This record gives sequence, C-alpha cells and structure tokens, in this order.
Amino acid sequence: MILNKISYLLILICLLSLSRTANAQIYIEDTTITSGYHNFSYPDTIISPSVSSKPVLISSTAQVEYVSSKIIRLKNGFKAKDFSGSGYFSAHRYIATNPEISAQIHHVELDSSLLGYIISSASGAMPPYSFIWSSGEDSSSIYKLFAGRYTLTVSDYYNHSATASFDVLVDASWTDTVGVLYLADTIKKTTSDGWTSGACSRNILKSNEEGRVQYIIKETSYNSWKRIFGLSERNWSVTADSINYAFNLKYDSLKIIEKGILIGTYGTYATGDTLIIVREENKIKYYKNSNLLHETNTTMSKELIADCSIWKQYAWFKGMKVSFGNYPLLSINTLLLDTSYNYSVLGQGLDSTYATGNKREFWLTRILPSDSATFVLTFKHRTDPSDTLHLEFVINNDYQISDLIGKIDSSGYVQTILLDSSFYSIDNDHDLTFFNGDTTLEIFDSVLVSLQLDHGLVMSPDNDGIYDSLKVTGMLDKINIYSITVKDLSDNTIFTTVDKTEYWDGKVSGVLVTRGVYKYILVADDKTLNGQFLVEY
Repeated sequence: MILNKISYLLILICLLSLSRTANAQIYIEDTTITSGYHNFSYPDTIISPSVSSKPVLISSTAQVEYVSSKIIRLKNGFKAKDFSGSGYFSAHRYIATNPEISAQIHHVELDSSLLGYIISSASGAMPPYSFIWSSGEDSSSIYKLFAGRYTLTVSDYYNHSATASFDVLVDASWTDTVGVLYLADTIKKTTSDGWTSGACSRNILKSNEEGRVQYIIKETSYNSWKRIFGLSERNWSVTADSINYAFNLKYDSLKIIEKGILIGTYGTYATGDTLIIVREENKIKYYKNSNLLHETNTTMSKELIADCSIWKQYAWFKGMKVSFGNYPLLSINTLLLDTSYNYSVLGQGLDSTYATGNKREFWLTRILPSDSATFVLTFKHRTDPSDTLHLEFVINNDYQISDLIGKIDSSGYVQTILLDSSFYSIDNDHDLTFFNGDTTLEIFDSVLVSLQLDHGLVMSPDNDGIYDSLKVTGMLDKINIYSITVKDLSDNTIFTTVDKTEYWDGKVSGVLVTRGVYKYILVADDKTLNGQFLVEY
C-alpha cells in the first residue's frame, strides 16, 4: 500500500540471491515520483547485501532509504526510469502486462508407441512465472500425453496471467470402412468412381469437449479428385451429403458443406496447406492454415467423430489427425483360450464383459505422472460359475503392464499369488496374451517339462480326477538331477522328492492341507524353477 496515499505504486522488488550479492532490482509503476518523501510497502523481506539490519543501503548517492524490513522510502527527486545508485540497486519503470506463452508440441506417434508432450515457455511481464495445466501439472512442460486439448495458465509475480490451449494430435483410427483400403495412416478408395466409399473414426470427441480434425495436404496431383472430410454426429453413410461439418476438396477448389448444403467456396488449396475443423466455444470453426474461413453455431452436448468420403478411385487421405479419442494402450488377446469362458475387465474407466476367443484393444484414460492404474481381470465359465479366475495387474504411467497376480475370491480378495508367466505373455509393454492349455511350461536346455496346474495356477485335491495332485511331466528321462519341493508361505517344507514318478497329493501326514497359497521349487539339472500355486477345493 502507499502509506501517504500517493497514487503511484511500487510493484516489485526482486530479492537478492541467497549469496547476498548486490544489484537487486526495484520496479516502479508510473513515470514520475513528485518531490518529497514517499513510503512504499513490499510483500517480502528486503535483504541487504552489506548490512543485515538495513535491507537497503543508505548512502549519499542512494535514492531509496530503509524504513523497515518491508518498507523503503523514495528520496526527494527520484524518477521512476532507468537509474543506478551506489551499485546496490537499479530502478526501472514497470508497466503491468500479461505473460506471453509459446510452446513446442510433439504429437502422439502410434507406429512407435510414443506419447505426446508439450514444452512451453513464458516471457514478458514480471518473472518468476507459475504454470498450471488443465490436466493438473504445475510445471512448464508436460509429458506422456494422449491426444487432447491441454490448456495452460501462466501467471507472473503479481498474478498477471495469460491462458493458451494446445492440441496434441494423433492419427485418426478408422473403422466402418466401405470401398476403401485402410493401411497404416492411409485411406485409399479401391472401388470405381462415385460417392460409395468412406470411413469414420473410432476416435470420439466427447460431449462438452473441444477438439479438432486436421488434414495437411500431402498429395501433389489431385486435379481429378473429389473428397470430403470433417466432423459428424455419427456415421450416417458414405455419401457426400452425410457429414455434418465438412471441407469438400473438389479438384483444387476448397468448399465448406454441412449435411450436403454448400456454405461457400473459399478459393483453392495446395500441397502443404493445413485444413482444420474445430469445435470450441459452441461453434464449429473452419481454418485454412491460420486463417478463419467460416463459423457455424453448434451445441457442445453431442459426441462427434471424424468422417470422410472419397469419390475418385485410387484417391486417398493420408495422415489425417484428430485431437480426441484415447490411445489404445491395453490389448487383451484371448484367441487361444477356451471359448466357453467370458472375461470382464475393470479399471481406468473400463467395466465390461466379453467372450474369449478374440483380441480387443481398450482405450484408456490418461495416467498422470507418478500415478498408476489397477485392473481386475476375471475369467468365468459360462455354465459353471464356480470355475472362475480373478487376476490383477497394474499399468504404470509409462503404460507398462506389471506381472499378473491371481486372487482368491472368498468374502473378498483375501490372498494373492504370482501367476506363472507361461499362462500369459506381455508384449510391447501393453499387449496381454493368454495361452490355452492347463500346464506351466519351462524349457531347460531344450528339455521341456510341465508342471500340471489348472491354468498354470490351481491344484484342487478333491478326488474329482482333475488336478488332484501336483504332477511334473515331460522329458523327465533326459534329466539327471531332479527334485520337486513344496513349501508353505512360512517356508516350511511339506513335501519333497527326487523320484520323478512321485507326486504330491495335497496332504501332509494323510490330511489335506488348508486352502491357500503354496510355493514350489522344481530342480532339473542346473536349472531351478521357483513359483507359487493355489490349493483350492
């Protein structure tokens, strides 16, 4: 505050460094301080480079005098423009402005599984700056981004702020393809001329969200081509009049059409031009490069998809990108499993049940840095509900799947067990594949041996003739040194043998052990396999 109610405002004094070097800066708003003594308060303690009890040096050349640890006084005749006195401070006129924001954007690369990132910087106004992103981070740059719109607010020392939005893009993932070949990032018409071919995106711009579809003209010869692309409320059809908001690329002419109605012609397009259709602020906006061509009022309440249609045979769209739709970073492959099972997946926005015998990709919501997401995967026999297996795994913020853990479902999950990795594999960090068969397989110098467990996990000594004992089978005749040992979780040995024909029947001194988790140690020559399994009745 200004103690004598003079209207001139001292905005900031930058603190001296911790080493207490000289040349702190004092910033003053306005051009002239009138004669007389004027006091100004500071929000922070002022540190003196030489006299700790006097935060600002008093000398015959200084124009500022110390009043208290938070107040200095401007001496008679001080002018609020460039000035240096005694080497301990300099004064400059300060004009309140908002920061300026710039950014470098790296888009998602599906072919190399690279997520996006945004590196931002601020300038102008009064540093230091603070950064707050719509996704929650408070650093200048953010990483591991899915496609989407990320809004950054930068504030300077006195909370003068600026806001900017950046779109991280990803190649559109096409589905409902008709009369086209979809390969990598290219949609190419294979049928004869006519509005009979097209596709729509799996990517969905959710209601009340802002986003864009973008196409950079890569082709150099298109004089006989007719194509349209844009945003649509749903996949109406492959005809030219089916897309709600679209660019019509007819030869080299650039038109805007909405549900088949011509809005206008906007000159021509050429190789290298960027065409953008964006929904934001209750409007659909059409851009050619950075030039706004047209706006249409719309509602934010509907979901939209990217949509395209192609008239000319062999014409194509290549590398069309969108800023919406999550990246499928979880793949579950059950093609090799018994098709009499269903499985459900729960976690990170997923909660659905599917039949085995297929491969599915799941589009996850973003996992923030330092976070992770836990998933529960349940396999259940369609006609025998007691034949159920619960698995749990974690995906970290690098979108890497952890090893699976089996879980016992009895009044909730009460125990866990490491699942033998021969029942499944994890490829490319996020592709989870399950294998058929009921054995755990391990290769010892090309000698294959099998530990007989239900799904590589469960032993059930209930005299039903199925997995009643812990058996080891395979090329045992080629193994010279052999033993199998079973221990409880307290590491007490409850069974051991070196006889290749002897199996554990789930009993100790003729009495069945309690249900739960047990450990096995299988030795075959110079190899040792350690694992866990479940005894269940």
